[in-house]
Amino acid sequence: MALALSLPATLGPARETVLAMTFGGVLFTIMVQSLSMDGLLRWLGVVDRSEERLEYESRHARVLSARAGYEHLQRMHRDGLISSHTWEQFRATIRLRLEALTEAVQEALRNAPAMEREQLAIARRENLRAQRAMLSRLRREAILSDEAYDDLVSEIDLSLDREAEGQRIEDAGGQPSAPIRQLLFIVVQGRDLHRASNALAASGAACTRLKSQGGFLGQASHLLWSPSLRDDCPWCSRP
Repeated sequence: MALALSLPATLGPARETVLAMTFGGVLFTIMVQSLSMDGLLRWLGVVDRSEERLEYESRHARVLSARAGYEHLQRMHRDGLISSHTWEQFRATIRLRLEALTEAVQEALRNAPAMEREQLAIARRENLRAQRAMLSRLRREAILSDEAYDDLVSEIDLSLDREAEGQRIEDAGGQPSAPIRQLLFIVVQGRDLHRASNALAASGAACTRLKSQGGFLGQASHLLWSPSLRDDCPWCSRP
């Protein structure tokens, strides 16, 4: 739209035609495609929420909202905005409600074992992402050197890749989708470890890092081995 509006008026009728086509395309995208996308995804089965999932999400949201209310009142009491007498009256009632709602969430998870496994996988991934965020903060504050940061972040990224690969195998019924067709070994220096790991992850190839005892030009070497389930390995010149 910005490019169309920037056309000079000297174009005459051609400018008006381009403007009409541009605004018509934008209007069609907003009014037709965006409003029909939800129904299309549901019809294709891409977005499929079972009754168990909806019930769990509802119970989980109640717990979070009740806990937020409890913490808000607690802050108000701590700041002197409500009296201790009022806080003591509310605290017992809210704590009982929180316990009941938490038990309801646990019951929903017990009734849907697959959802509980999903929550455990999410918790593991969030734990790794929190560790990665802390490492980035330590590097910004100059507490952690770039070399140590690259080494530690690469380990976390590889753990995230293994979590994703394990989830894919679990979704397939506990068996890999195909036998291993390729096994790629890569030797890189320490300064290139992070970039090499990211390049493999971007191509969809999970890898495991093995630190070697050797080195070159003052840099420690690392051995990356990556199994491939495809016959056409993207990193190999021939099968």
